[in-house]
Amino acid sequence: MTHEKFFETFRQRAEDGLRLWESPSVAVGVVKDGKVVLCEGYGLRDKAGKLPATGETLYQIGSCSKAFTATAAALLATDGALDLDAPVREYVMKWEQTQGFIRRWIDLIDYMVPLYCAEGKSQLVIAVGCTGGHHRSVALAQHLCDHFLVQGKRASVTHRDIKKG
Repeated sequence: MTHEKFFETFRQRAEDGLRLWESPSVAVGVVKDGKVVLCEGYGLRDKAGKLPATGETLYQIGSCSKAFTATAAALLATDGALDLDAPVREYVMKWEQTQGFIRRWIDLIDYMVPLYCAEGKSQLVIAVGCTGGHHRSVALAQHLCDHFLVQGKRASVTHRDIKKG
């Protein structure tokens, strides 16, 4: 079977599936040997406007990506490339982007804190957040706290939302 014949059959099955499951649309991407060989949408992305789905149609998938992430993490752990018991901080802090962000962030905070104190302020609250609240923000908040403690400043971290997850 040729690629063209396979994809023609696939396209028909996708359309059949939409009818069978009464779903308005689906987008599919296929990668072979590191190259995108199919990126298409089927059905309607907007039923009222009769707008077709395409390979670029955006879908709100909510937490579905967490299942893919968990599977990828399990595969990496199986290969010995990831320790599931290690603190996330150990991985987050290794990234070049994280290191660059921290340098700039700490420089800004080190510049601002004395100005804040010069105004007579006795307390400073710095909120760090992200959508999940269990990973990057936790690691960055602790890093900032440690930075203040090394300077002899009083500092603490409160994880407001960590128990919600």
